[in-house]
Amino acid sequence: MYDIAEHFAATTVGPLPVFFVANAVFAVGVVVGLLYYTDIQRVEVGDRLLGILPHRLVGVLSISFLVAALMTTMWGRVDWAEPWIAVCRISVIWTGMAIGASLGDILPG
Repeated sequence: MYDIAEHFAATTVGPLPVFFVANAVFAVGVVVGLLYYTDIQRVEVGDRLLGILPHRLVGVLSISFLVAALMTTMWGRVDWAEPWIAVCRISVIWTGMAIGASLGDILPG
């Protein structure tokens, strides 16, 4: 987690942290794919947040990020003295948690 987060934070093109952004896009893409396009379970988009984002997608992504942030902070794995590095570390854990949360959301029902 530490090495990957350092790589995310250090690799930039101009001001854009390309691997951090690529990881976030990958995580969101996999979650969207699992929730809506794999046909493991028929999931329909009903209500939308702000008329754009599906509630289920926002819930899976935000809850997994918050849990990753709380747990890594509680376990002493992130140091908030450097917030950018802390967010990069959390994003590494969040990727796996978001994929697991999307699978957990669609498989039981």
